[in-house]
Amino acid sequence: MGENISWYLKDQVAVIKGQGEMERTCDLGAGVKTAGGSSDHVHKVIIEDGVTSVTEFHSLEALTAVSLPDSVTEIGSKAFRDCPDLKSVRLSQNLQVLGEEAFSKCTSLTAVELPASLTDIGDSVFYSSSGGDSMEITIHEPTMTAWLEALPLRSGSSTAAS
Repeated sequence: MGENISWYLKDQVAVIKGQGEMERTCDLGAGVKTAGGSSDHVHKVIIEDGVTSVTEFHSLEALTAVSLPDSVTEIGSKAFRDCPDLKSVRLSQNLQVLGEEAFSKCTSLTAVELPASLTDIGDSVFYSSSGGDSMEITIHEPTMTAWLEALPLRSGSSTAAS
């Protein structure tokens, strides 16, 4: 998971703790693999303070909530892709990089707030996501410039806030 990163699973909540970056493939245990494998075991992912990057929690079919501490500065490409039940995301207020397709195909996600610290937003971050016909995206300056460069969105609306 990373040289200084460990995890535990309790009551369908995966808790990642430690200092530094996560490795690309994260195996949370038998039957609960986060790099491309589906699992009905993980409903929530909590990343504790000290972890600086997040990678590959995609295809967790039962995942409903993600909470990232302010130590996280990067969410990798496709990190939470194909998590159809994901409804709640708390992003780090120090997040700088949001990788391509990070939350694509999260069809239950209806709202997200992008922090002002974002400087790099990948392509198709929310592609085919939303719990209906639209998705509310709150964008704080100076994130607006990075976001506009990452458009177009397939569907959905955005709301700018300063």
